[in-house]
Amino acid sequence: MDYDRLGNSGLRVSRISLGCMSFGDPSRGFNDWSLAEEDAGPFFRQAVELGITFWDTANVTAPIVGATKSHHLAYATASIDIDLTDDEIRALEEPYTPCEPAGF
Repeated sequence: MDYDRLGNSGLRVSRISLGCMSFGDPSRGFNDWSLAEEDAGPFFRQAVELGITFWDTANVTAPIVGATKSHHLAYATASIDIDLTDDEIRALEEPYTPCEPAGF
C-alpha cells in the first residue's frame, strides 16, 4: 500500500480510501440500504488487512448543498442564511476547474 501526507497535517494515510457512507445502523440514519455493523465488519477487516488507513466517513459530498447547479444557488444560500453579492454569485456560476491536490 502506498501512503502520503494528508495536506499539511503531518498524518500519513493510504492513497486508497474506504468510503463508509454505506455502513451503519439503517434504523438510525437516512439510508435504509446501509449495512449494519455485523454486515459491514468484513469490509473493514479486509481494508485493515490491505493497509488502508484512510476511511472517508462523510455521508454526503457536495461543495454546498444544492449548489452543484447554478439555478439552485439562491436556495442553497438561503438555507445557510448568507447573502452573496452579484460578483460572488457570478464567480460561483463560472465553470469549475479541477486543481491538483496540494501537499503530495
